[in-house]
Amino acid sequence: MANIESIFTSDLDENSKRAKSIFGKLLISLRKNDYIKLYSLMSGVSDTKFEDNVIKLIFSDNTSYEMVNNSSDIAVLSELVAQIDSTLKLQIESSGEKSFDEHKFTEYLKDEFGKILTIK
Repeated sequence: MANIESIFTSDLDENSKRAKSIFGKLLISLRKNDYIKLYSLMSGVSDTKFEDNVIKLIFSDNTSYEMVNNSSDIAVLSELVAQIDSTLKLQIESSGEKSFDEHKFTEYLKDEFGKILTIK
């Protein structure tokens, strides 16, 4: 049987561990303070980085990134991050993946399944 230390070992460096920890605390704070929209949009975060007292939230979902990338939501997130650690700054980034294009998807469905599918 494995001991507890071998189960919970991590190959992450200290900055990565700190970024994940801060992000976890941010999620808890969003949920606790009823920022449900922001909490749900955080599912689009694919990676976190910590560099020079800046926590970077990297979104793989461009739609989530675009919805969060406004002054009021960034202010809320920055305030919550400052409550976790007053020396931290927040930065959000997108990994560059395209957002969902409804028109392209509809055209794809028509091309593939046009004879058996009705799109309303």
